[in-house]
Amino acid sequence: MGVGLGLMMPAMFSSLASPTGTEHKVESLSPYRCPECHVPVAKEARFCPACGHQLLIISQCVHCGKNLPPNAKFCPRCGTPVVKESEGMICPSCGAENLPDAHYCNQCGGKL
Repeated sequence: MGVGLGLMMPAMFSSLASPTGTEHKVESLSPYRCPECHVPVAKEARFCPACGHQLLIISQCVHCGKNLPPNAKFCPRCGTPVVKESEGMICPSCGAENLPDAHYCNQCGGKL
């Protein structure tokens, strides 16, 4: 009895582990695709479930368009040096950092 039951168990549990067909249908209807491997992904996904590509875009390579990790000095795909964005303007009155093209301080309202 033990051997027969042991041979039947994998077949019984395999149906629990395999995904149902409806999950694949919903996933394939998604209009959002991974820019790296083109697999359908959920709209709110931050990473591709197939290849792990970061979908939350912080910055991109100016040469090839690959998403860059934070504090990257070179593009991981093409090796192009990362162009740093210009530093924010420092308010002479309160010392707060502002956007580079700001004319007035976001903290105190003083002219920059």
